[in-house]
Amino acid sequence: MRRTETYRQQQTAILDVVAELRRLLDPEKLLDNIPDIMGAMIGLSGKLKAHLSKKEKELYPELLATGDPKLTEMTAAFQTEMVGLSEAFDDYMEAWRSIPAMEDDPDGFVRASEEILDALNDRISRESRELFGLADRL
Repeated sequence: MRRTETYRQQQTAILDVVAELRRLLDPEKLLDNIPDIMGAMIGLSGKLKAHLSKKEKELYPELLATGDPKLTEMTAAFQTEMVGLSEAFDDYMEAWRSIPAMEDDPDGFVRASEEILDALNDRISRESRELFGLADRL
């Protein structure tokens, strides 16, 4: 089994929720989808927080301790980047945590959702390909 298998499985679960949330963002059905959207957002938040916590406690420290300069530098960069993305996700959740916020500005909600979902998708893809690829070779 690859060293990063558990993290990859978590990422797949996160991307499944991202895909579900994207499907629910249909502008013509948005207001009807709000209860499901709220559930997907809460689910995404929980999966993301669990994934980040596990990486912070286990994977990143292990990779930083390898002594491999390329892996150490890449791990530190991904770790730093995740702080900013995590804060942006928290801001998104705070801004759109209520049904009235979504109802008052559905276009803004869709735009904000697409931006954060694109950022998460990009981050997961790059981390899986670049960092996990190196980590699995240890």
